[in-house]
Amino acid sequence: MNNDEIIETLNELNNRLLQVEEYVKKQTEVPKKTLKSLEEHNKKAFNAFAAINITNSGIACPKCGEELYYYNPNTMLGSYPPKRGVQCNKCNHTDYVY
Repeated sequence: MNNDEIIETLNELNNRLLQVEEYVKKQTEVPKKTLKSLEEHNKKAFNAFAAINITNSGIACPKCGEELYYYNPNTMLGSYPPKRGVQCNKCNHTDYVY
């Protein structure tokens, strides 16, 4: 082999090596995460919190028939099954619901 043939062979090998390196890089690349802003997170978290912690229970008072409300919506009793406290605005009846 003369020098020109050797140089040509080395160039071909170098090109193949570059192609393999590029292929491996594409196969092992970790895609970037799309992160949400603090505002977006807080808005979504608050909406979920408000939906869970709504104070109206949708339950009628056994004494007067008015709707009971959760008087401390962020608290749940450690009983089994867990219970939440409800109270009537009209007659002040207090009870616990599952």
